[in-house]
Amino acid sequence: MQALTYTAPHELEWREAPEPGLDSDRAALVRPVAVATCDLDALIIGGHSPFQPPFPIGHECVAEVVELGDAVGSLAPGQLVSVPFQISCGECAQCRRGRSGNCASVAFMSTYGFGPAVQEWGGFLSDRVCVPYAEHMLVPLPPRLAPAALASAVADAVRPATVTRLPLRAELLTLPRPGQAAPPRC
Repeated sequence: MQALTYTAPHELEWREAPEPGLDSDRAALVRPVAVATCDLDALIIGGHSPFQPPFPIGHECVAEVVELGDAVGSLAPGQLVSVPFQISCGECAQCRRGRSGNCASVAFMSTYGFGPAVQEWGGFLSDRVCVPYAEHMLVPLPPRLAPAALASAVADAVRPATVTRLPLRAELLTLPRPGQAAPPRC
């Protein structure tokens, strides 16, 4: 399996990564199909990350469900879902109060694509990702909604997005900052 990895300021490369597996009967394996970027990605790639490279990137995505744990009954393989960047259980006191970024079931700042726990969770610019609390974290897409449209809306509902296709990987949505020209399509 490969993951797009931030290796140094202004440097990204595809690297081999361990293939994720289902870590519990509540988990799902997903294949990212549309990944959005935000201002934080530009800061990280520009060398302004407090987290030392190398680490996998990509933290906002729409994905296809590939495999499900036995306790997951509300989702199906092949289904398209929106995946949040923060890992949360949905059951602890913090999650029940709507503070999923402070979930007591996972390490502090457990996120996809950046943060101190990124090596455990990986990033969405990879072939596969494990979602530990599938029924809580995964939101099914309505029929006929384009994955890139939703990934773009989730990342930023205001700014325009352009889609750059990465060979044999997910679509990468590049969002220009206000006043900047959109990058060319590849």
